Amino acid sequence: MLRYASIMAVLLCCLATGVSATVIHVDINGGGDFSAIMPAVAVADSGDTIVVAPGTYIGPDNRAIDFVGTHIVLLSEDVQSPELTIIDCENADRAFSFVNGEDYHCVIEGFTITRGRANTGGAVLCGGSGPIFHSCIFDDNHADSFGGALYIGMYSEIQLIECEFLSNHADADGGAIYATGALPIIRSNVFEGNSAGHEGGAIAVKFGTWATIASCEFLENSSGVGGGAIYAGMTGPY
Repeated sequence: MLRYASIMAVLLCCLATGVSATVIHVDINGGGDFSAIMPAVAVADSGDTIVVAPGTYIGPDNRAIDFVGTHIVLLSEDVQSPELTIIDCENADRAFSFVNGEDYHCVIEGFTITRGRANTGGAVLCGGSGPIFHSCIFDDNHADSFGGALYIGMYSEIQLIECEFLSNHADADGGAIYATGALPIIRSNVFEGNSAGHEGGAIAVKFGTWATIASCEFLENSSGVGGGAIYAGMTGPY
């Protein structure tokens, strides 16, 4: 039920408001409208859906993706097999930035995001926004400071549903996820083999964060100082 709830909500909203939506196809082998993800995002309008065919997407047109405030649904062609559609950042940048007020109408579903690297948020940077990541795998991403996979900044209401966080690392806090002053929903995820040099091997929530963390599984995560799985400091309830 959860797997399609977010997408159905977007579609029903479009129908209710009369929004005309376009489906854009991305295929690395040339069988779609585009062969890379960034150019498809650049031409999409709010309400559009981008469907990405299986394959490994590399290079500058498949990383540092910014929706620039446009409300887009980005799906792999096979959302039930995220291991088939891979965004490989090649340790050159993060995959996504959401810093322009994007909300729950932005859905990213059915991808593996790997080898992202940045100072904060190795795979995803989120600030003042609330996209939904659903059925995604975050594998082997690295932050030089906070949030090996995701950095969730002030006033963000991101939702992370039925995702896997595997072998991500932050040199400071939050091996998989770091949140500060945010309201994230982290539900039904698996955290395995993530690590932090300081606090929060899997998750670090700090500085006024009100996080919902429910029905998650934590396996063999580690930190150098405190909170092998979760570190909560100066936060609201979670």
